[in-house]
Amino acid sequence: MGNAFAFAALFIFPVVAVVMYTRWDPLKATFWTMAGGFMFLPVKVGIDLPVIPAFTKETIPCFVAMACLITVGRQKLQVLPPGLPIQVLFVVSVLAPLVTALTNPESIVTPERFIPGLTWYDALASVQTAYLELLPFLVGSMVIRTIDDVERVIGYLVIAVLIYSPMMLLEVRLSPQLHRWIYGFFPHSFAQMMREGGFRPVVFMGHGLLVAIFTALCALAAAVHYRLKKPMFGAPPIALLGFILLLLVICKSMGALMLGLIGVAALMFLNLRLINFGTAAVLVLVISYPVLSFADLFPHDWLVEQAAKANEERADSLSFRFNNEEALLGRALEKPWFGWGGYGRARYDDSTTDGYWIITVGNRGLVGFFALFGTAAIASISALRASANREASFDRRIMLAMLALGGTMTLVDQLPNASMHAFAWFIFGVMYAAGRSPTESELAASHGRFDSDEHDHKGDAEGAEENNTMSGHSPQTPASQIRDHYLGRR
Repeated sequence: MGNAFAFAALFIFPVVAVVMYTRWDPLKATFWTMAGGFMFLPVKVGIDLPVIPAFTKETIPCFVAMACLITVGRQKLQVLPPGLPIQVLFVVSVLAPLVTALTNPESIVTPERFIPGLTWYDALASVQTAYLELLPFLVGSMVIRTIDDVERVIGYLVIAVLIYSPMMLLEVRLSPQLHRWIYGFFPHSFAQMMREGGFRPVVFMGHGLLVAIFTALCALAAAVHYRLKKPMFGAPPIALLGFILLLLVICKSMGALMLGLIGVAALMFLNLRLINFGTAAVLVLVISYPVLSFADLFPHDWLVEQAAKANEERADSLSFRFNNEEALLGRALEKPWFGWGGYGRARYDDSTTDGYWIITVGNRGLVGFFALFGTAAIASISALRASANREASFDRRIMLAMLALGGTMTLVDQLPNASMHAFAWFIFGVMYAAGRSPTESELAASHGRFDSDEHDHKGDAEGAEENNTMSGHSPQTPASQIRDHYLGRR
C-alpha cells in the first residue's frame, strides 16, 4: 500500500532529521523530528524486515531522534527514565506482554476465525513492541532540562498547528485528499470523515480524530501564551488562540472540542489551585475507569441521555461504543490480569474496538493497563506536583499546569478513541522531565555553588585554566558549567 513517494519519504526523513540536528540545538531538532514524523509521514506504510522492528512513521522519528541525541547531542543513552516509581511501571509495561503471550498458548476457533495460540516468538515480539511504544517517552524525557525548554516546547506546539492550518482548511473545503494525492491512497474509511454536511481534516495523520486532539493540545498551549500575555510573530495572543479554536471547531469532533474548550477556559480564567485540582480529579477518574466499568459504577446511561439532548446522532454513536465496551469487558473478565494478547484474540466476531483503554485491557489485562496508563499518569502527576510548588514563578507553574492538563486530556480521549501515538508519548516524556526540572531558586543556588567552588578552589581553577589553554580548550564559565550539568555533559 502506498506509492513510490510514500516509501521514499520514509528514507528521506532520517536525512532531513540529521540535518536538523547538525544545525539546531537538541531540543529544537528533537521536537521537529517527532512532530514532523507525526504530521507528515505516510500512514500504514512501512519497511518491515525480518527480526528488526518495522520502520514506520511511529518508529522512524524515535530511532533517528535517539541516535542523534546520543551522537550529535552527546547525551547518555537512557534505557529507563529516571525515578524508581516510573521505572517499575516502565518495566512492567514492557514485560507484562511476555506473561500475556506465555499464558495464551491455546488456539481460538470461531465460525468466522481461527487464531493460533501465542508462541515464544510472539512473546519476544510483544516485548519489543511494548518497549518501542514507550521509546518516545524516553526521547521526550532526555531533552528537557529547564523551564526555558518547557516554554520553547509550548511555543513549538503553537507553531506546529499554524503550519498545519492551511492543509486543514484546504481539506475542510475540498475533502481530505492530501494523503491520497501525495502518497497514493486514503488511510481510513472516507465515510467517517464526513460530518455535518462537510468534511473533517485528516491531512497526514490517518484520522480526523487525531487531528482534532492534536489541535486541542495546541489550543491549550496558545491559552498559556494568552495567560502570560506573550505574543508570537507580532500577533496578539488572543488572535492566535481564536484562530486555533476555529481550527478545533472545523475538526468536527465533539469530544476533542469539549476537552479543548474546557481546558482553554480553565487556563484562561481559573487560578492554579482549581486547575490542578480539576486535572487531578479527572486523572483519577481515567485511571479508575476500568474498575468502575467492571463494577458498573460509571454513569454510561446518563451520559448517553445527556448526549441525546444535544445531538441524537452523537448519542447513538456513544451508545454503540458503550455497548461494545460492555461486551468486550465480559471477554476481558475471562483473563483479567494479563489479557488475551494480540491478533484480535480479545474480540468477539461481531465486536468493534474503539477505545485505547479497552484495547489495552483486552490485550494486556489490568496489569498491563495500569502499568501503561500509570506511566502516562505519573508524567502528568510530575508536572502537577511541580506546578503546585509556590516557591516557583507563576510562569513556570502555569506552563506545568498546562502540560499536566494536556496529558490528562489525552488520556481522557483514550476512553472513547484510540489516539495514543508516538508524538503523544513524546509529550508525556516532556512533561515528566519538566516536572523534575529545577526551579529558578535551585538554578540560582547551583550558580552560587559554582561561584563558591570557583572562589574556594581558585588555585585548582587556575591550574585547570592553564591546562585548558595548553590543550587548546577555553576555560568553562559558571554559566557553561550549569548548561553542561543540565545537558548531562558532566
